Amino acid sequence: KTIASASADRTIKLWDVENRTERASLKEHAWTVWALAFTPDGKHLASGGLDGMLLLWDVEPEQPKLVWAQSHQFPVRAVAFDADGKHCFATCKHPAPPGNPGAKQYLRQLHKIACADMKLNEQEAKRIVAQQAGLHLPTSSMMTYLTPDAHTIVTTTDAIDGFRQENSLRVWDAATAKLKYTHSMKGNGVLSPDGKWLAFDKPGMFNQ
Repeated sequence: KTIASASADRTIKLWDVENRTERASLKEHAWTVWALAFTPDGKHLASGGLDGMLLLWDVEPEQPKLVWAQSHQFPVRAVAFDADGKHCFATCKHPAPPGNPGAKQYLRQLHKIACADMKLNEQEAKRIVAQQAGLHLPTSSMMTYLTPDAHTIVTTTDAIDGFRQENSLRVWDAATAKLKYTHSMKGNGVLSPDGKWLAFDKPGMFNQ
């Protein structure tokens, strides 16, 4: 009965569906809140921001509270939970290792975090945010999708890529957080409702 919305004003709004009124405003991100995901039981909300923070909120109390935080060097551009609520997924950039093919400076990584390892501690979460929020390189993402069966995550290019086209469409295995497939694309894409097809702009051609 609650809807969450993210905003460029660094806040997360929780809305009461029945009354269509604002229930709470959450303010811990230092920059734009980019991604949101509820746990399957609806008790917690994960948020990812351009400040490089992945946060977890307890949304059961009348006044929700921050209970877990993890800092990343780059913006967290997508978050999701698997159907049984045992794992949280997040995507962000990280420096490429030395000798990386193509001499890329950065690579997209999909992080798989066991929810059992997300130890809830309000004081520790606030300490991490106070010390780490905003220590990142800015970027923006075009689109990210999680298929309905929660087996596959699809991500696209962003500003750190320079909105490059080569191998900018990436398909990840949600179970292993490993990259399965890449394809060149430009602009936007859209995933079909059944999660079996992705329509996207192909470089040098009309829409495919």
